[in-house]
Amino acid sequence: MELEPNNLLSNAQPLNFGKTISGVLAGGDVDFFNVFIPRSGILTLTITPDTRIQHRITNFNGSELSAFQFDESKVFNFQVTAQNYYVGLYEVQGRADYEILTEFQSDGTYTPLSIEQSPGTNCKVVNTDLSMALQSRESGLTNTELEESLKVTCPIIGILADYSMELSPIKTAEISIALKANNLNAETKILLCSLSASEGASLSGLESKQVSINPNGSGMLSWDRLNQPNDLVNYTITCDLPPQTAITSIETQGTF
Repeated sequence: MELEPNNLLSNAQPLNFGKTISGVLAGGDVDFFNVFIPRSGILTLTITPDTRIQHRITNFNGSELSAFQFDESKVFNFQVTAQNYYVGLYEVQGRADYEILTEFQSDGTYTPLSIEQSPGTNCKVVNTDLSMALQSRESGLTNTELEESLKVTCPIIGILADYSMELSPIKTAEISIALKANNLNAETKILLCSLSASEGASLSGLESKQVSINPNGSGMLSWDRLNQPNDLVNYTITCDLPPQTAITSIETQGTF
């Protein structure tokens, strides 16, 4: 059901995909709704009034997609991108009962929702007896040993908790993770890292990757399009950090 007050853009009522909302316009009333589009695709709005009404559909910036009066069921299809859209319905001939059905079909183009970058200093050495050898420097979290590699772990908290899945029927949220490192030595170094995912008490299998980092150069390991079924999934990167090598940052990007 339509919920009052929703007569301003600032209190527009959210529309959920696959759901029908019933409402009433009377006495010069106007009802505003907003629909959040998580990624590029086709937005379909089916608006069914029992008498003549005026509608106006705009994007977040106020650009008009459609506006005219009608008195029978109309289906509106729009090619849309990731942003908020607004639907305004206006009373024209006295009381009007109406329904709105909202549907969305993705075109498969993934849209970044959140990009977070954390410093390498969030990583910790596994063997605490060697913690003095792992130091925070301008180059990043650095293994200061001359010959011995250090095993370090880098926790990554699930980053999609702020995006309510109630706004969308798309159940496949994904994240991509990138770890960046610098080689401070005059010899090529091999950085080997594994990624694990946990949900509650369970731990998934490890996915290992390695990168060859040139002398005094930089390198990156990435894990792309990882399934994030809900906001309870956390990740951990475990690395054998070569001597005179530094982890500079870890970037996580959430997508729908």
